[in-house]
Amino acid sequence: MSLRRGLLLILPFSMGFAGFMFVIAVALQEGAGRSPVQAGFALVPLAVTFLFTSIAGPRLISRFGTRVVTAGLR
Repeated sequence: MSLRRGLLLILPFSMGFAGFMFVIAVALQEGAGRSPVQAGFALVPLAVTFLFTSIAGPRLISRFGTRVVTAGLR
């Protein structure tokens, strides 16, 4: 059951995240006038947040159960 729930949650997230990353990179370059490297560095805090969240995920699931994955969407 939790595998199905996880797959159903990850599909729209992955599709939306790819589009978001493209749009934010273009907006930083065209709208804010940043270079591609500056735009990449501007997204580092987001990448670090994803890293620590993915590391904490298994611990949170073992502590609170699989519902924590669904709660992360809110």
